[in-house]
Parts: sequence; structure tokens; C-alpha cells
Amino acid sequence: MIRLFYPRASKSPNGRKLKCRPAGYAPGAVIDRLEEETVAGRQVDIKTGVCQGGQVARGLHPVILLSHAYTATGFMYTSLASDLASRGFIVAAIDRTYEAFAGGFPSGPVREGVYGGPFDSVGAPADQSAALESIRADDASFVLTFVDGLSDRRSSPLWKHVDRKHSGIMGHSLGGATAFETANKDSRFDAAVNLDGEVWNDELAARNLKTPHLLLLSEAALRDTFRLTLARAYYGRQTGPKQALLFAGTKHYAFSDFQSLSPQVVAQYPEWPYASQMPSFIGTADPASTVALERRTLARYFKFYLGKKKSGAPQLESGPALTTYAPPTCLRPVP
Repeated sequence: MIRLFYPRASKSPNGRKLKCRPAGYAPGAVIDRLEEETVAGRQVDIKTGVCQGGQVARGLHPVILLSHAYTATGFMYTSLASDLASRGFIVAAIDRTYEAFAGGFPSGPVREGVYGGPFDSVGAPADQSAALESIRADDASFVLTFVDGLSDRRSSPLWKHVDRKHSGIMGHSLGGATAFETANKDSRFDAAVNLDGEVWNDELAARNLKTPHLLLLSEAALRDTFRLTLARAYYGRQTGPKQALLFAGTKHYAFSDFQSLSPQVVAQYPEWPYASQMPSFIGTADPASTVALERRTLARYFKFYLGKKKSGAPQLESGPALTTYAPPTCLRPVP
């Protein structure tokens, strides 16, 4: 399954203000599974700020594919996807059936993942992670072809709204590795963003090395667990523009909705058992400030590379919350 986020017109062609039908966070059966995983025995009403349906804003819009982490779901990145859509991008969030811990389709039961969920995942051996990464990359190329094709379908809300000349890909954890491998294999992608993901496939042929790459790192997570050995090697051999930033006070799931939606859960469920464990998932940085910084960074990066062609690299933010790393040894701080 994929979910499409797009910039929505605020008015109809005749100038009438369009009403917003609030979109649920996920289909009912998936919400039940999410609640079972995270807030067992309770119901939490998550406000997304997203409208369901409606007309697409005028003009052509670049496509960004979004790939979720190992055992997560595409729904767990609604905050990032909807923010990018509000800035003029079409975002296709991909759900990996049987790998995502809960896959929801328009009809039929939820497809359970075979690896568990984010809180109790079963680790995959390195060779299996590499295989999953390659399968995901092939899926991503297929999805881009599909979304581009929606621009030709009169029945699609994206009819004549897809900018086929500009596409990007991003992902978190294994999804970040997917973004890098997809950009390596498929020259249609103009930029790739890896959110704190190790690269597992060490047999990637050297292709599309000039594609711009961005690596966003949490301060204490995979960088310490795996040393990101293959990600460093892959990143180092890129010959195009490449940037790497570390978000201070964060951990691995700071790039997911755990960061942006946990405060909503705590507000409705003060005794939430996982509340005390959230720092081990998202870190100790202020959630609102970190989310805002992530959104600005990604928006600026994609606007630069998916807009009119420019030379050089975008000027991303710097300051006490971010540390800049110099390629190719992207894990060594700049003096």
C-alpha cells in the first residue's frame, strides 16, 4: 500500500473556500493494532492536521517517496509527510507488507508483520537486511513509475499535477538505507535522504554517484550500535553534493512520529507506561524544537534539489542543536 499526501487547494475554481474533512491517523483496523502495540487497553485520539481528499493545489508538484523503518509502518511518518506536502510536494509513503508490523488495505484483515513491532522487533541478520533493502529499492522505483502515471489519469486527483522531472526519496533507518540504494540504482531520483540508517548491501555497483545525498543522524543510536560502517563507506564514495548533520540530544526514533505525537499521547493518557521510556527512543531534546528543525532541514534540502537546477549545495541550518560532519568521514566532527 501507499498513501499519497499532496498540497491541497484552499479554494475551488469558483473561489469558494473548501471544507476540510479531517483525516484519521490510520485505517481503523491499523489504529487498533497500533493501540495494541503502544497503549494497550486504551484509545487515543491523534490529531493529524491533515485533510482527506480535496483538490490539489494548482501547478506541478515534485514527488518524494518515503520509506519507513524496519518493523514500523508508513503511518508512523505522517507528521513529516504532511509537512512536506504542505510545502508543495507530493509524498508517497510506502507500507511494506508483512515487514511493517501492521499493514492496512482498503478491505480485508490487517497484514501482520513477521518481524514484530518497534518495541519488540526480531532482529534480521545482516544478509537478510541487505536482501530487504534491495527488494525495497525495487519497490520504490515501481512506486515512482506508478505515481508519475497518475498524472495521466483523469480519474486521479493528481491528474496533470505531477512534476515528472523532479523526484526525491527519503527514509528512516532501513528506509534510509533504501533511499540510498534506490538513488544508486535509479537515475530518476534527484536527491536522497537517509534518516539515521545503516546501509546493509555492500555489493552495490557504483552508479549515479553524482546524486546529492543527505545523511541525518541521531546523537546516540545506530551511530554507536553499528558504527554505520557501510553507510560511511557508501557515503564516502559519492562524488556529488553530500551533507551530514547530527541532531543533538536525539535517539533513533526522533525521526518518526514518536517524537511529534508522544506529547499528544501523554496528554490523554498521563499514566502511559511507555512515557518514561520515550527518552530511550527519541532522546532528551525538546520534541517541538527538534521536529521543527527536522522539517525545516528536509524542506530546504528538497526545495533546493527538486526545484530549478542550482549549483553547489543548499545552506542548511547550523547551531547548538546541529553538528555538521564533513565528507567523506561523515562521523568526524568538523573542527
